[in-house]
Amino acid sequence: MPEHSHRDGNDNGRDRQGARQPPKPGGRIVVVDWNAAIERPVGPPRDHVYLATEARSRLERLGLRVTEEAPLEYHYVLTAERP
Repeated sequence: MPEHSHRDGNDNGRDRQGARQPPKPGGRIVVVDWNAAIERPVGPPRDHVYLATEARSRLERLGLRVTEEAPLEYHYVLTAERP
């Protein structure tokens, strides 16, 4: 099920909403987010978003295994699954 997560400077970098719990075993989650490593003319300030490595670590701490990572012009895409 698609879900949108919004962050801004008022929440200290924590997701305001998003996955409330990891997917069931065998389930997947796809994360598309602005890339903090890239200087860009659009989107939120860099200090309000994550690096792909930070997002990967957050997913792994939830017990998920990142199976795919793809860079886009200003974003990154991570696909993770729960074993």
